Amino acid sequence: MHPFKKLIQAPIREPLPQNRVTEYMDFYGLNMPGVAHAMYPLEVSAAQGAEQRVMVQTFAPPEVRGAVLMCHGYYDHVGLYGHLIRYLLGRGLLVVAFDQPGHGLATGEPAHIDSFDEYIAALTAVEQFALKLQGVDELTHWVGQSMGGAILMEYFAQHNRQPVGDLVLFAPLVRPHAWWFNRWVFAAARLTIQAKKRILTRNADNPEFLAFLAQDPLQADLLPVSWVQAMVDWTNRFETYPPSPIAPRIIQGQLDRTIDWQYNLERLGRLYPQAQWLMLPEARHHLVNESAALRATMFSWLDEHAFGEFAATG
Repeated sequence: MHPFKKLIQAPIREPLPQNRVTEYMDFYGLNMPGVAHAMYPLEVSAAQGAEQRVMVQTFAPPEVRGAVLMCHGYYDHVGLYGHLIRYLLGRGLLVVAFDQPGHGLATGEPAHIDSFDEYIAALTAVEQFALKLQGVDELTHWVGQSMGGAILMEYFAQHNRQPVGDLVLFAPLVRPHAWWFNRWVFAAARLTIQAKKRILTRNADNPEFLAFLAQDPLQADLLPVSWVQAMVDWTNRFETYPPSPIAPRIIQGQLDRTIDWQYNLERLGRLYPQAQWLMLPEARHHLVNESAALRATMFSWLDEHAFGEFAATG
């Protein structure tokens, strides 16, 4: 077990070991001048009534003008989202982020899930916890990357509600790339194996990020068949949902080879007829860690289309 993972084992009501927190923050470059940071291990419901822990983190600017909840993608964790966290802080937003079960500092079998409803349960628990924090009256905005976007879409569908502020989706998952072929590979694989070796792909035009990802100690190295089945089950359910009045801001790269963005474009267009889109011909999948030029384009577009008066502080 990597020393970072020991943070989640700390007693719930006792301070986390500061040396471990400092090492984690330094390694992932999350130390930011003037920003108040805190970590909270949080117990959440898992499969068959079991309990797991997720790690909730908050990042507060000197003057808080709203709050945003951020959901990471599959294989990801909060440590990889420094660029997005800095952008949101620059808009005066308190950032609430957490590692989903099986990811990063959370407990659970790495990258495994039996049902996407377990992710929804964790998100619900985090929201309820966040609303108890001092200075958080409501979660104004919601931001998700890839699987994190899928979780947010499912969350609002299940709860039959709309976000108070903006819902921002970076390359949201609906169906994976080349599913027309890979579904047959999956159907055969699940009869004989429980997991396959993960293959790191070039999912961003950012060599520095890709090199860091290859050395990240919190990355899982397997793709569990159970997760793929949970994704299939969720996709089949999600595609039955009627049109929604939510108007998300959706950013999508056209060199994405992780999700089937053309299919997703059509499906999300039917589900969210009022959505606003930013299509990036040169971007790949991991948009929050794309090149500096592409991030600047995305963040400039969000200033104009998403965060309203919050953008004025950036």
